[in-house]
Amino acid sequence: MGLHKVQKVRMCINAFREDNEIELGFPEGWDVTECRMAGHDTPVLSEDEMRSALHEPIGTPRLSQLAKGAKEVCILFDDIAKPTPTSRIIPFARSLLVARDNTLSS
Repeated sequence: MGLHKVQKVRMCINAFREDNEIELGFPEGWDVTECRMAGHDTPVLSEDEMRSALHEPIGTPRLSQLAKGAKEVCILFDDIAKPTPTSRIIPFARSLLVARDNTLSS
């Protein structure tokens, strides 16, 4: 077995947390392309933009309508590998749900 030429590619890991990079080696003949998610380079939403998005969602009813008549609700967020800053979103979602029905506690 002889030595093979390797192309080195730097990739971001821990995105949205530490934004660390690692270097990966691939055989020189491989076509390696980084495919980023839609919106990867989109600026972070401001608090007003988050509030507006929750008040006027696109393609789905409002949280208050989805939870109508419920005594309890559960909202799931994405996985740890691509963390959503839930600490910024939850207060807006909670205020919408509590405001719609006093049977839910904050």
